[in-house]
Amino acid sequence: MKQSELLEGIEKIAQTHSAPYQVLEATTALQSWLGALNIQFETDKYGNTFARVRKGMPRRTVALVTHLDSPALRVKSIADANAEMVSEGPIPATGFKSAKVVFPKTKAGSIKATVTGSSSTKDDLVAEAALKIAGKSETPEVDDFATFDFDAFSREDKRLTGGRIGTASTIATIVATLADLAQGSGAVDVFAIFTRARFAENAGAVAVCVDFHQPRDTLMYVVDSQADTTHTLGHRPIVLSGDANGPFDPRATAVLLGAAEGVESKKFRFQRGASPESMLPGVFLAFGLSTGAIAIPTANHRNAGSRSVAAEEVDIGDLNNAITLCADVAVRSSAGGDDLDHRRNHYIMRSSDGRDKLREPIDPVTGYPSGARC
Repeated sequence: MKQSELLEGIEKIAQTHSAPYQVLEATTALQSWLGALNIQFETDKYGNTFARVRKGMPRRTVALVTHLDSPALRVKSIADANAEMVSEGPIPATGFKSAKVVFPKTKAGSIKATVTGSSSTKDDLVAEAALKIAGKSETPEVDDFATFDFDAFSREDKRLTGGRIGTASTIATIVATLADLAQGSGAVDVFAIFTRARFAENAGAVAVCVDFHQPRDTLMYVVDSQADTTHTLGHRPIVLSGDANGPFDPRATAVLLGAAEGVESKKFRFQRGASPESMLPGVFLAFGLSTGAIAIPTANHRNAGSRSVAAEEVDIGDLNNAITLCADVAVRSSAGGDDLDHRRNHYIMRSSDGRDKLREPIDPVTGYPSGARC
């Protein structure tokens, strides 16, 4: 995909407003983009979007997964110009007071407000919040949602900035991967799954596991954003080995690492790491699906700035390399190879001489094989 087309698509996604149950704008923008690229898609009864590219005679199905929604505040009660809100998703408590928010979708139109107070969880995330509605604005209604009031999209040199640019980038990564695979010559069978309600107990992902009957040997790869606290921005997508719930699937991760190590482009680089959060792969792993993960480093992840809430920021080089990695792992997985077997054979071959030494007779003085250095 051309860089200009990629950035145009990201901008359209970034300009949409979303909450865990309300992703109509994001879904519409996504499906419009897929349609323009002549990529087949459908929506299930839960509002999840599925797209597919199938070419040739692949030996295995691959799924690339991300979510459409972002954290939000939901109106619990309203009195005069004061709104009591509950958090849906991880919203940073640091610097939250006095933050500017906007209700993008109310019957009265867009309404702006300011945070006047909040309570937080033990993880320093917002649990509930109090808002003051700006000026003489109309008031929102119960169940209306609000998000931080940032510019949706801006670009400066190689950096993209916006209120939900991290989520927009993961969506765009998968769309661009599908477009590149559709134009390529390799045999692939790739599903792209865009879920709803990531921040409402992963309801959309659970629905996929319950009702979407993919082949049992499908390798699934979640594409998500990741805080840059330990992984810096700049030409390096992250191959994640696990999250707060434990390790990801060894076979899926081995294929992912094999793809990353086998990329021939001299411009390609990647990082290894694990996420301190509970991520989407945990849902699929709980249902017995082989799942790995790729992350795009994101500054001010989930709008958590160092001293106050801030717009997210991603590097275009990270985004391009994530697309390269997704395309390569899709081709590699579709070919049916097993990198875990390759790694196992590597260990066996490299340790052959050493294991022969360990089988030598035991030295009665040292108590170890005579050929071993103890």
